[in-house]
Amino acid sequence: MPDYGTIWAQLAPDNLTAGAVPYVAADGTSIEGDPDNFNYVSGVLTVTTLVVTDPVDAPVNWSMLTDVPTTVAGYGITDAATDAELAAHTNNVSNPHSVTAAQVGAYTVAETDTLVTGAVGNISGTVFSHIYDLANPHDVTAAQIGAYTSGQVDTLLGSYATSASLSSHTGAASAHGVTGSVVGTSDSQTLTNKTLTVSANSVVTAASGNLAATELNAALAELQGDIDTRATSAAVTAHTSASSNVHGISGAVVGTTDTQALSNKTLTSPILNGGYYGTMFGVAPQQVVPVWMLGGMAFLPAEGFFVEGWADRTTQIVSKATGAGRPDYGTVAGNMEAYLFDSTTVESIQCAIHINHDYKPGSPIYLHVHWLPVNANAGNVVWGFEYTIAKGFGQEAFTPSATTTVTVTQSTASTAYNHLVAEIADSAAITSVVEPDTMIWVRLFRDASNVADTYGSDAAVLTIDAHYKVSRLCTPSKAPNFNAI
Repeated sequence: MPDYGTIWAQLAPDNLTAGAVPYVAADGTSIEGDPDNFNYVSGVLTVTTLVVTDPVDAPVNWSMLTDVPTTVAGYGITDAATDAELAAHTNNVSNPHSVTAAQVGAYTVAETDTLVTGAVGNISGTVFSHIYDLANPHDVTAAQIGAYTSGQVDTLLGSYATSASLSSHTGAASAHGVTGSVVGTSDSQTLTNKTLTVSANSVVTAASGNLAATELNAALAELQGDIDTRATSAAVTAHTSASSNVHGISGAVVGTTDTQALSNKTLTSPILNGGYYGTMFGVAPQQVVPVWMLGGMAFLPAEGFFVEGWADRTTQIVSKATGAGRPDYGTVAGNMEAYLFDSTTVESIQCAIHINHDYKPGSPIYLHVHWLPVNANAGNVVWGFEYTIAKGFGQEAFTPSATTTVTVTQSTASTAYNHLVAEIADSAAITSVVEPDTMIWVRLFRDASNVADTYGSDAAVLTIDAHYKVSRLCTPSKAPNFNAI
């Protein structure tokens, strides 16, 4: 009979009574066992050891047992869980048995938070203090990070020049063991005690230089040839010391401050100055008269006028008899009359200025007009000088169709009958070549159409003349060349 081992079970056969063993099923299967292995209490049989004997010595067919419950409830179990409930319980991970941290030897969340917070606070303070510790907390050495120590650096730098010494050297004109200054390729310098190897050097001359050769030997030969044609030092000294018979002259060399007698000289337009007595051409050729100096100016004591200074050349005004552009000749005030130039119409008069023989050659000539306002009204008058110049004795022709025009603007100064002189500026002065008997043909007009002419009344003209310099009483000749004797 097969041994099914120890079987624990709870049975509830209705026909069993305490101690009634063995039990034989309807199919002949018997249940044998030690009565000690059975306990029947309150209708519940508890079997501790069960030996099943099969008459045919075959596996037990439990379905052959009669009165055997086929459900849990048949055994008296009324609170058993269903498969679904058992599966739900088995898969429940939400602590269905209410196990506590203490039961499993663990800390609660609150206890853990308290411990962690304290630990982190202590750790973070220590860690941050360590992180920001710049005092080499790990005692790292220069060798560990591949660096030089300060002592090693000082030793290395000790063999190099400082910035100050380098600047001093680069700025030095004398260095590198030379005496004198260092030579630059383009500096203007004087070299001494130098030997030039001819075959290894050449001479380059500037475009304006005197040497044609560029090879040193040829240049030296050319230079020597040039030197050979020059005067010796002794000859130069003899020449510079000579006071006569030099530069093609006969007699002594004339100095500006030397006391010397001149002969056979012709003085062209001389200016006499600087001595108690000078000489001057008189009326007759080669006649000389004494000239007395006073305050740097020369004048003739007998005549009483300056030899050099300013003079006026007055003229005769000419006006058209009739027609447009002719100023009225009328009363200014009382019995006084003058040419009256209108404030709205351009009107003009003409004159001719003759250059006398006392004119200083080359000095400027200033044309001007003497005029006056007829009332005290304020305003400006614009005067125009149109002129053409020609030398006399058939030397030049006038150019009436190619004249020069200069304007002068002058204020009335709000004074009636104020004697005003409107003169051309220095920049407009006549500086062309002028000589005695030159004529300046002048047209004077009031430019009433000019916006700068703001005086609304007549402007009265008295005369037109010219300022020019005189430096003599006359000329030796009455015709060109006027200065010839």
